[in-house]
Amino acid sequence: MKKAYFMIILLSFFVLPSLVFGWFAVPMAYWDRDHDWMAYFAAGFGDTTKYGAAELRYGYRDTTIIGDINLDLPLFAVGTEFSAHYIRANAYDPRKSEVGVMVGDSSTTIENPKEAIEEFSIRLNQKYKADIGSFWSIFGEYHSGKYRSNYKIGEMSGFVEQPETTEAQYVGGGLSFGYDTRAGDMDPEAGYYFAIKGGAQYLLEDTSEADYVNATTNAPKIVGFIYIDQFVYTPTSALPVEIPLLTVQAPTVIALRTSGAYWTSEVPQLISIKGRDNVSLFRGLPPRRLSGYAYFILAADIRISPIVRMYTPITPFHLLMPRTIPDIRADIEIIPSIDIGKIYGANPEEQFYTWGLGLGMKFTKRLTARYEVLWTPKFDYTTQYFSIRHPF
Repeated sequence: MKKAYFMIILLSFFVLPSLVFGWFAVPMAYWDRDHDWMAYFAAGFGDTTKYGAAELRYGYRDTTIIGDINLDLPLFAVGTEFSAHYIRANAYDPRKSEVGVMVGDSSTTIENPKEAIEEFSIRLNQKYKADIGSFWSIFGEYHSGKYRSNYKIGEMSGFVEQPETTEAQYVGGGLSFGYDTRAGDMDPEAGYYFAIKGGAQYLLEDTSEADYVNATTNAPKIVGFIYIDQFVYTPTSALPVEIPLLTVQAPTVIALRTSGAYWTSEVPQLISIKGRDNVSLFRGLPPRRLSGYAYFILAADIRISPIVRMYTPITPFHLLMPRTIPDIRADIEIIPSIDIGKIYGANPEEQFYTWGLGLGMKFTKRLTARYEVLWTPKFDYTTQYFSIRHPF
């Protein structure tokens, strides 16, 4: 954790000057078990009414590129949300946990083969107020994927060792309804949130049957889905006593998440529920190793702040020019976490546990630089992750 602590402190020298002007820029590098060293950069803005962030990850070993854009703007009604996700990498096809390759009259089994993937998705969500604390929204989505594998389905049975490029496209949308008593949705410290959303996806194009669990069966053109999310945030009642670089009776927020989803049919990897597709779902799992049509998860964060309103490199400039430069402080957080869940339709279809320990530096409600180490006993898998906000 000393290395993580140093990285977070070093990060403050880059982040803090930009916060003075109402935006942030976050450069970072971290090691990932699947992609080796990852360069990370995020830039954005945020206050009590709007938020925007663009994040880019690059892995030099296999030229992995992962990009995300998230916008929450007060354009209409309660707010308009836009998100986009792009990934280009050599990754596992979760629908091919093992491939039986036919060589003449015999076969060879290859476990967890990788393929070149390129996926892009966008989502637009418009929220409206329904009543006190409640809301409803309408959303639309588009997904496209391109996959190049060294193995394709043979004419008789099994796979043959032959390069194949396939593509898939989906468009869909639906409605959601929710209840929210949180004071802010980016880094809440108390309150309750519940949301249920349902809709459907329409298959525009799919050029391969190999994406499916049963490779000889085509998926339906239209597939429905339902998602349920519930968050509970409970703060400690003890009042902290703040002195420089120490907080007596450290304030703590216990954040709990219960979530589940169900697709009405088996779906391709493009829109399936994938393990660690992003850090907010199934933290610590090997990315894209598991995939299925339904899941449940119980996740918990214990966000402990032993240091509140720590002095930062901006403090001397604030003392010199208090009317020009704001008094930007930072809270240090220690964050143990656990995820318990199961993905139905995955191989293996078994319950798993993920343990984590993170170190965070909270600059504002919209920006918490978070570095964590995650371990999944089932796969004996350990990795690190960096983000600019809490996962829920």
